[in-house]
Parts: sequence; C-alpha cells; structure tokens
Amino acid sequence: MPGAADAGIAVYAAGTRIDLNGFSISSLTTCPGLPPTCTLAGAGVGIAASGASDVSVRHGRVRGFRVHGVELFDSSRVEEMTVESNGQGGIVCDEGCVVEDSIVRRNGGGGVEAGLASRIARNVVSRNAGPGISAPLSTVSDRNAVSHNVGTSVAGARFRRFYVTQSSVNGANALSACGPGFHMASLWEIHEPSSLQYDASLGGGAPDLGLGAPSDYLAWVRTGANTQDPEPGAKHCNQWTTASGGSSGTLVMLTDNWLATNTATWPWIATVEPCNSLRPVWCVED
Repeated sequence: MPGAADAGIAVYAAGTRIDLNGFSISSLTTCPGLPPTCTLAGAGVGIAASGASDVSVRHGRVRGFRVHGVELFDSSRVEEMTVESNGQGGIVCDEGCVVEDSIVRRNGGGGVEAGLASRIARNVVSRNAGPGISAPLSTVSDRNAVSHNVGTSVAGARFRRFYVTQSSVNGANALSACGPGFHMASLWEIHEPSSLQYDASLGGGAPDLGLGAPSDYLAWVRTGANTQDPEPGAKHCNQWTTASGGSSGTLVMLTDNWLATNTATWPWIATVEPCNSLRPVWCVED
C-alpha cells in the first residue's frame, strides 16, 4: 500500500461487498507497548466507506493505518476480520451496523465504535488504547471477550436481554409465548446470566431482584435434544408441539439455594413436568 494513499480501499457505492479471502491490507503505522503507543505513518484508513450504506467487509486483516482500520456508514457489516495496530482505532461504523466474529486489538484508540441499534457479537476486543466497545444503549453487545483496554471495556452498549414471561402456558404454546424481538431460549443461550441483561419490564420479578434475574422461577426452556429420554435436558414436549399430559418437557430455574451441590447445569436447576402444565417460558433476545 503506497504510504501517501488516503485509504487502502475507498468505497463510494452502497451495497458493496468486500471479501478479502484471507488476505491483508496494511500500511506503515506501528503500535507497540501495552497499552499501545502508536507511531503514525502511511495511509489514513484501511477500508473507508463512511458515505456508502449497506457495505459488507469480511474475512481478512487490516493493520497499520494512520486513522482507523475500518470506517463504515449505516446498515453495514464487518465479519471475520482482524483489525490491529491502527493509529486512532479499530472499527467505526454508523447506525444499524453488525460487527461479528472479529479480532480487534492493539489499536491506538477504541476497539469498536458503533451507532444506534447496532449489534456487536462474538468478537475478541483486547489491548486497545481506548474503550473496547463504545456504543449507545440501543446497541447490543453479545458474547464478546473484552479485556485489557483503556477506560470502560463496554461503554454504553447493553448486553443481550432475557426474561421469564409473566404469563404461563402449556408445552404446545411455549414457542409463541415470547414477545416481539425475543424467542424461547435454549438453556445454553442463557446459561451464563452475568453476560446477559435481565429485562424486568417484560419479565417476572422478585422482591430482591435488583438488576439481576429472579431465582425460583421454574419455566419451560429449549434443550437442543434429539431424544425423548426421561431425564431433564431431553424432554421437549415433542419439540413443543403437544400439551398432552402423557408427554413431558424440561423446565429450569436459577437456584435460590446457594449451598446446594453443583450440577452440570449450575446455577440452574432442571426438572420435567407434563406438557399440560401451565408454566412461564424463558425468553432471550433474537
């Protein structure tokens, strides 16, 4: 990449798709040290599409640019990228962006900055000289590994939400019990409540709820099982299509007995009940 160029790739057309196919775009900036201190040189932005919407960038590496690694406008997407050692930050995108399955590290500013109603998911964001993730509360930060950045690791962006329904349904109606933007959760989507945000405005509460999820709320949950074996984790009301008392489904709750013996599903306790039982449903954001 010529050192005097303004951008490695400049995008002006909406809807452009860039697949680097595993290749790298690089310039001359270096960012050694922890936290990194960058020596600025070379081109300004690795991939610049700050005026073109609905741009997709995937499967490659951008490193060593003077300003940002990737700059995108609204409704754009970054996936499977490594963005590192850029002078002022890693990935910057506008409203309605998606940043997924990427590594953003050792940049001279923040790691990922996104606009309203974006989604930042399953990324590794580490050792940047600014906040790891910075976004408004309307943006979802979901299952990211964020560490050793300077300042707030996740600033503004909220975690993926979940809740337990306030109304109860039988097994045949469990799949349709969650509100718009949510679906019936698999246990493994909500297994780590500390990486999620409980939405008390939608869900059931408890006297000592605070900002966490309620314990002792037994509710239907999806299992991922292929069988109908008798133990919890296998029963699923014939894939949640039957309310027959002759079939059973799996329910879980967060334990309120902190001295109980740990199990494979800890801190959740699992059981089964007949599919004609009326129970709440665990819901998680799409």
